[in-house]
Amino acid sequence: MIALEISLLAIFGAVRLYGATGGLYFDVHLLLFSLGTPALANVIILRSKADKASSDWLAAPIPCAVLAFCLVLLQYDVSERLFGVDNEGGPYSSDQR
Repeated sequence: MIALEISLLAIFGAVRLYGATGGLYFDVHLLLFSLGTPALANVIILRSKADKASSDWLAAPIPCAVLAFCLVLLQYDVSERLFGVDNEGGPYSSDQR
């Protein structure tokens, strides 16, 4: 889902996606932002390994931290393109409504 979002952002941009979906895009974006890192942690840690507890919990923090950092940067980029800095100056900011 995150790869699909990044692809759509690269093709159309945040402003066109937000305008075309009537704001649904931003809700989905926030959902991916909130659940992306926990989902990666679940995939890494909870893989089934023949009834043994996985020792991958030691390796999970690094990829999860990298993903979380990338998601935060993506969140800032999308929010600033849509609403502007401090909710001013963007095409969907409070001063444009």
